[in-house]
Amino acid sequence: MADLAKLLQERQKESLDLVWVAYYFKQMLQAVQVIHEEKIVHSDLKPANFVLVKGQLKLIDFGIANAIANDTTNIQRDHQIGTVNYMSPEAIELPEGRERLKLGRPSDVWSLGCILYQMVYGTPPFHHLDLYQKMRAIPDVRHVIDCQEFSVPPALRNGSDSPASKRRIEETKVRVPQSVIATMHRCLVRDPKERITIPELLEENWLTMRERTWLFPFVRRVLMVLRSLSLSQLNRLRPRPRRSPHSQTTRR
Repeated sequence: MADLAKLLQERQKESLDLVWVAYYFKQMLQAVQVIHEEKIVHSDLKPANFVLVKGQLKLIDFGIANAIANDTTNIQRDHQIGTVNYMSPEAIELPEGRERLKLGRPSDVWSLGCILYQMVYGTPPFHHLDLYQKMRAIPDVRHVIDCQEFSVPPALRNGSDSPASKRRIEETKVRVPQSVIATMHRCLVRDPKERITIPELLEENWLTMRERTWLFPFVRRVLMVLRSLSLSQLNRLRPRPRRSPHSQTTRR
């Protein structure tokens, strides 16, 4: 059965496609919203936990999910949980003597932000760090999460410096709309009280297609194809004028 992790792996050489991102990220938000409405926090959201069923992403693996106690929006855990690349700051164990924040819905929002980052850039935001560095950087407000202006397919980032490789990167890199970058930043706020909520995420303009940013990669690809064609090839694409029935009759 396919899952989001497999879909992301298949796109390692592909350019950013905001239609694809918006389509699946919205489904993820809706799936998590359902469990949040039942006062359940998943606490271990990651791409492999979203499986594809008849073209729709479904949320699985509630092995460490917990009901939110006392009708509140957070829970307390006594053990380390979650997958490090997608783990929220409040889920990280702190040194003895320091109190860890309770986990609630915002913890899942952080994980969703990490997944969105991976859908846009190809890897989670802390992917480049080792385990110890991740555990220090995730809760550290001084560690800046870099949302770059352009998205480049991960498979091409560490290629050679040959002209062909550079040309391939230029052909496949896509500018990330500021609205999408803003959404990632709002998900990846260290203070859970300041983090965006899922209902707010579902109203983001780029996600609801009220903002037509999804057209940019498509138009860019069309222009690239047109630039690669010769003048004779372009002429073949021009529609030929149709002869009217009247003109054909007069020639007879």
